[in-house]
Amino acid sequence: MYILILKGLVKGRDGDATEHTYIVKKIQLWELLSVETFDYRDWLDKVIVVVVVLVVIVVVTVVVVVIVVLLVVIVVVVVVVVEVVRWRDF
Repeated sequence: MYILILKGLVKGRDGDATEHTYIVKKIQLWELLSVETFDYRDWLDKVIVVVVVLVVIVVVTVVVVVIVVLLVVIVVVVVVVVEVVRWRDF
């Protein structure tokens, strides 16, 4: 159990300052780790958003790379076919 303690100097009528201690609240450990202190749902939401964004970036990158590779293969095949046809004509 934890206790919040407020200490302070109180000036009396005679002008002397005396120290007083006030126990403000008793706190259990589970209250320190409560939802108000650390909300795991906000943290989990942020992690999910980051993971989704990373997955989208990876998927888009893979799709773009596959499209570029297909285009290059198509161009190479067309060029080879054209050269073979020209070669046969001679």
